[in-house]
Amino acid sequence: MASKSSSSDRGRSSAPRSNPAVIPGLIAVVLIVVAIAVAVMTKKDKKADAPEPVATSPFQDMPPEVPPPAKEHKGGSNLPPAPDSITTEPQWIEAKALAADARELYEAAANAKAKGDIKLATEKGLAAREKYEAAVTMTADWEETILSQYNEYDSKIVAIHDARSDWFKKLLWLKKSVGH
Repeated sequence: MASKSSSSDRGRSSAPRSNPAVIPGLIAVVLIVVAIAVAVMTKKDKKADAPEPVATSPFQDMPPEVPPPAKEHKGGSNLPPAPDSITTEPQWIEAKALAADARELYEAAANAKAKGDIKLATEKGLAAREKYEAAVTMTADWEETILSQYNEYDSKIVAIHDARSDWFKKLLWLKKSVGH
């Protein structure tokens, strides 16, 4: 039997056999080489795409700051000055007369209220309020018209505006303090 076993050993030894662990090992080596090659190529691309160095000032690329041009005129100053006749308008003269009467009544109401005479203060205050309201109402549209036609910084226009503002202040006090 020895002869049979030697012949069967020969048959086995004559057939070339490969190691089954060699193929997966070769695949692993190829994959490692490919991974290294990709890493090296990616590394080179990152260097090529590197951003430019950051400027020392983030606003360095902006144009220099320039102040706005100086304003030559006040708003509305391109309008002509008001004529002297504006203060002699019949509507304005009548409104000023009403306001003068209202001022006397206003002062009487303020004095009566200070003394504690509520009845007299209410009576005078209501009369003053009616006159101030009439003066304000009759000059409202007129003031808007002259403000749109003439320079609002003209001394005559400023005087008209200040007088009407005083009337409004007095009306406000009368509405809060005396009568309803």
